[in-house]
Amino acid sequence: MQPLKITIPGQYWDSQIYRGRLYLFERDGGLVTLDWDGLIDDIDVAPSEALALRCAFANSDFLYDPRIEQILSDIELRPIMRSKFERIAQRAIEIGRAQFEKRILKRQTNPFPFPHADCMIYWHRMYIAGPSGIWSATCTKKTVNPVSSRPKRSWDASVVALAALYGTLACAAGDDGLYEFGIRESREPERVSQRNCIDCQWTYQSIYGSSHIAHGFLAEYARIKVDEFTFTRSFERLIDDAEIFQDVGYSWGTQDKLCQAVQGRVHIVKYKPSSAEPEERLLRLQTIMLDTWKGEVVSGKLAVFGAIIECEAAIVVALSDETTVTLHGEPINWRVFPKSHQYANHLHAIYDDHLLIASFNQDYFTDQESKRFGITHYRPTAGWSGQYRQPEPQASTPDRNLGSASPPTEPTDITDLDLF
Repeated sequence: MQPLKITIPGQYWDSQIYRGRLYLFERDGGLVTLDWDGLIDDIDVAPSEALALRCAFANSDFLYDPRIEQILSDIELRPIMRSKFERIAQRAIEIGRAQFEKRILKRQTNPFPFPHADCMIYWHRMYIAGPSGIWSATCTKKTVNPVSSRPKRSWDASVVALAALYGTLACAAGDDGLYEFGIRESREPERVSQRNCIDCQWTYQSIYGSSHIAHGFLAEYARIKVDEFTFTRSFERLIDDAEIFQDVGYSWGTQDKLCQAVQGRVHIVKYKPSSAEPEERLLRLQTIMLDTWKGEVVSGKLAVFGAIIECEAAIVVALSDETTVTLHGEPINWRVFPKSHQYANHLHAIYDDHLLIASFNQDYFTDQESKRFGITHYRPTAGWSGQYRQPEPQASTPDRNLGSASPPTEPTDITDLDLF
């Protein structure tokens, strides 16, 4: 199923989207905030396609609602809804200059050090990571500037990637390793691992660290229930990617899926930390073959709609319906939003003269329990709160054996759909 695509001309460095606002970091040092909901409303579609358009670009969680899922499970209604997405996907939607200017909420000078290495928004604050450390500023709808012009530095160490969950910020600090700290705490970040780490993502209460020059690893934490609404995280051990995949290569993970790229192949493993039996916690699902012209794997992410694999010459998206989409060319920057309620189906890819926002919607029609590509969609427990204990990891003395992944499966043949 082809994605829906919106192109926004311009020269950008990065993008973020949060609660109806699109934030565009311009390469000349500006920061533009757009009324994203208004921009979507401006797109001319037939009334019968308006719901599909909003689900695609502004309300990704709507069709995952259990009550709506019952409707989509109807064998007569499902093809009707799919056809709405497919019709819009045939259009090339480009935001014109007049549309763009109409929906600008504010142009401001970028208040953060530029260029940054990573950017994220969590709890109404925008966090920036780069050589000068981690900076943050409020981005509520109650301030004069969409992003406060008075950012605060949270940490002065060089950081290349960020990920937030459970009120905790995971920080990939390159040769200095992987760190984490409570966002509302004043103490210094604590080192999780001394290993080289250039990217990090949350895998339930644990953190996956990625590296090109060292082994990737899963820093596994147990979640310990304190009372009905409160949990603590307790460090258990580092699990080497060689143990997880029975191979060596660049690896990454989010939530219940872990991936590793090895010589033109991408192994996918399902991670189930709650399984009682150790051999059931890591389950090999599939191996994807990549075309040689796409080059070596540079980085990777996971989202509900699939596994996103950045190669030297293209971004490959292995979709949850086991087809793939290829975005040709080398991007300046790209990102997905796996923890977002409204934009979990977005992929933002920035090229020399435009931002491409692709919305993938086949996952609404995919069984979440059996899918192999992409993380399982879930709703966080309402009212969750947590207090976190993060002792120094002891990688040399594993606390428990997770067991190894099941034997490799044969590479899968998947349909490749080129966007350009």
